[in-house]
Amino acid sequence: MLLTFYVIIRPFFQPIIGAFHGWFATRMVVVMLFRPYKEYHFPITGKRIPFTPGIFPSRKKELARNISKTVTESLLTPEDIRYRADKFISEENISVIVGATFDTMLENLNYTDNIKKLADSLSSNIPDMINNTTSGFLEKLSSDNSKQLVKLSDFLINEIFLNIKINKEIAIKAVDYVFDSFISPQNIRVTLQDSLTPEKATNLQILLREKTTGALKFILALVNLEGIFNNFKDYLKNEPEKSEKLIGDIIIQLKIKDDLVNKIILLDFKKLPFDTIESLKENLKNGISSYIKNNHQTIDKSLHSVKEAAAEMIRQQIINFSPSQLKPETISTIKSEISRFIYNYLKKDLTGLINKGLQALKPKEMIESKIEAYSSQDVEDLILGIMKKELKNLEFLGLLIGLILGMSALAIEYFLPIR
Repeated sequence: MLLTFYVIIRPFFQPIIGAFHGWFATRMVVVMLFRPYKEYHFPITGKRIPFTPGIFPSRKKELARNISKTVTESLLTPEDIRYRADKFISEENISVIVGATFDTMLENLNYTDNIKKLADSLSSNIPDMINNTTSGFLEKLSSDNSKQLVKLSDFLINEIFLNIKINKEIAIKAVDYVFDSFISPQNIRVTLQDSLTPEKATNLQILLREKTTGALKFILALVNLEGIFNNFKDYLKNEPEKSEKLIGDIIIQLKIKDDLVNKIILLDFKKLPFDTIESLKENLKNGISSYIKNNHQTIDKSLHSVKEAAAEMIRQQIINFSPSQLKPETISTIKSEISRFIYNYLKKDLTGLINKGLQALKPKEMIESKIEAYSSQDVEDLILGIMKKELKNLEFLGLLIGLILGMSALAIEYFLPIR
């Protein structure tokens, strides 16, 4: 009876064994891709046991390097990023983002605490901002070869000084100031009194005789300039009030002030010689540089009060500000201008920004380090999560091939028995 049972079931052994062998061999290959996770050694020799760790754990660095290279050079290249970014950066998208951001900012400003925090933050930073800006600016201006100082002096002369037009009122005040301070009748009297010396009278008489001819020379020969000088000097000295009144009347009669006022009104600085203008620029540049070097501490002290006042003024303006003060058309204009600026900037410098971003992020190194940081279990879960179905099908395929090979061996034995 046992023999009969053996004869019945024997034809099924080879296909079953073949199928099991195919499945088991394939399953072992799949398992050896991931297991074991670490390296094992023989107890006595200490040599590493072959195939420990598994293929993926032992090649994790190469796997990370190849994946990062594939992603950055084939799947997600800088050209792909630029193309996607270029499609995303449109006036409509930028406008939506700016609009939402601006509305959120205005909404936050409705809360008094937020406004106060913003005001305190800005006001506390403004002095440092002004200080850094002014210090750097003053250092550049005081430099001997400062391009900023050259630009400043050129601007002050070309755009301001050369375009100055003096009106009649200012011209009159300027002339009156000059006459009152420098060429007043009293100053003229004192200057003439000091100038009318015998030596100068003699020198002047000699000069006139040499430079004149004819009747004028004859008349000058008869005139005693030294005596005239002495008499006039005595008059100026002994009669100061009368002499000063005389000088004032002469100035009025000759209309010297009126002539100077008219000349100042008609003065056109643009008609100054080129050399004079360049000399003015150079003198102004040297004067500003020298003043800053010699008065740096004084300037800093003066700016200190300005910085504090500016900080407090801005703080109060922010605290008193309410979004409701902004008109809808003003908000719309602000959003539009900001959107246009950002859009033009991004379109102009998109390639440079992406290149700088990629250089800073280093996506290839980032992907590689992320994968290297995965544990062997994580790598297995990652790959199985992607290829679990395919690996199961591969095991089924091994089983099917083993089954076919077992049935083939059975068929060969049945149809071609060994005699």
